[in-house]
Amino acid sequence: MTYNILIVDDDMMMRSIIEIYLKQQNFNIVGLAKNAKEALEILNENKNIDIVLLDIYLKSDINGVQLANEISKNFDIPIIFISADPDEETILKSVNKNVYGYLQKPLHKNNLRSTIFFAVAKHKKLKNAGEKS
Repeated sequence: MTYNILIVDDDMMMRSIIEIYLKQQNFNIVGLAKNAKEALEILNENKNIDIVLLDIYLKSDINGVQLANEISKNFDIPIIFISADPDEETILKSVNKNVYGYLQKPLHKNNLRSTIFFAVAKHKKLKNAGEKS
């Protein structure tokens, strides 16, 4: 199974590496964004996004945690945070209802793949459980 993925990272090299990793594993990249504005434009234009990979420390008007909150308010899409920061406080700040994972840079292909599958499956399960209530 393949998923449609939006990658949001202000580092062009990191966006490219993630894109290559995901394409090698047959995922579909529907957008690459370097800041919150671009990410929200892509989300508004494309209703088929299955998951967002989001850098916590975006160098833009709003950071990744703030963007995740905005995405959670307006879209029902799971988010996986990516960051080079292993600090526990950073991880705890990233907790949000639609955040389903946290991957530390440098990313490893297999961890990326399994985290994506887990996040999408968990999101679907919770969504289905909510619809049954």
